[in-house]
Amino acid sequence: MRADEVSNADTLYIGGGTPTVLSLSLLEELVDLLGKRIALESLSEITVEANPGTLTLEKAVFLKEAGINRLSLGAQSFEDAELIFLGRSHNSRDIRNAIEIAREAGIDNLSLDLMFGLPGQDLAGWERTLHTALQYEPQHLSLYDLTPERGTLLMDALEAGEVKLQDDDCRADLYLLACDMLKAEGLERYEISNFAHCGYEGKHNINYWRSGEYLGIGVSACSRIGAQRWKNTDCREEYIESSLSLFTNPVHETEKLDRQTLMNEYIMLALRTTAGASAVEYQHLFGENLFDVYGEVCTALVKEGFLAMTAGGFKLIDKGFLLANRIIIRFMY
Repeated sequence: MRADEVSNADTLYIGGGTPTVLSLSLLEELVDLLGKRIALESLSEITVEANPGTLTLEKAVFLKEAGINRLSLGAQSFEDAELIFLGRSHNSRDIRNAIEIAREAGIDNLSLDLMFGLPGQDLAGWERTLHTALQYEPQHLSLYDLTPERGTLLMDALEAGEVKLQDDDCRADLYLLACDMLKAEGLERYEISNFAHCGYEGKHNINYWRSGEYLGIGVSACSRIGAQRWKNTDCREEYIESSLSLFTNPVHETEKLDRQTLMNEYIMLALRTTAGASAVEYQHLFGENLFDVYGEVCTALVKEGFLAMTAGGFKLIDKGFLLANRIIIRFMY
């Protein structure tokens, strides 16, 4: 990583893994290394991911003193049976302890990840998890619909018929319950899966949703600068070897994004947010009028009750968010 590559950075996200699994000394080395390449004090947001079972008071105090101003805690659930099903190494008591540690260390911007749509999860259990999370007054909550991935134990169990995913109606009920509960506590939805108190929206991820550029550092990390997107190798040994060499680099896959792909991705990402698509933003990025390109599909979706026009563009409304993927496809060329 060269200093000039990140000279215009505004946010830093340390995660996509669990940095707090490192010992305190290694965590100090990591932050020190980053500080030599990036002016940490100039960044508006620095987030560190943490696992409830690996956060200690010493680590939390160090992160706070080092300038990390946001902690994202992978709680997933406050129901122990659900945590066991997910194969998590922590239990609900570990989550409570981690939150208390973070607060004791003076971390005042805390985000919790929670998961819904688990096999067997009912409204009562989900409500208990949400109620417990809200008791700790997090500034931000990310709610993720369970999505099985190939090669995981969950996918194996699904294919063997050992478990069954919740149907769409049940998942919708779980999601709507969360929306209502969080709104009542002042956490506003600003993206399909993300809710925050005013001023605590995740700036780093907003950059993705507004089609901003980003530089990923580390094994399997992805980057996009201009119309170029690339992904680093997922082999740790290969990554280390290439990082130490002047003649090789860790990039494993590269992609040249054509204009239509960039346009499609703008709509796909923007419509995930409650702000929606912006005509000014679209004109700046692509030199075209948003409504000239999408006027016909917009008109149809407004009539169907999925979309609303805004002062400077269009956005999904509540009914639209429930069917977001199906609706967004209608904008694709």
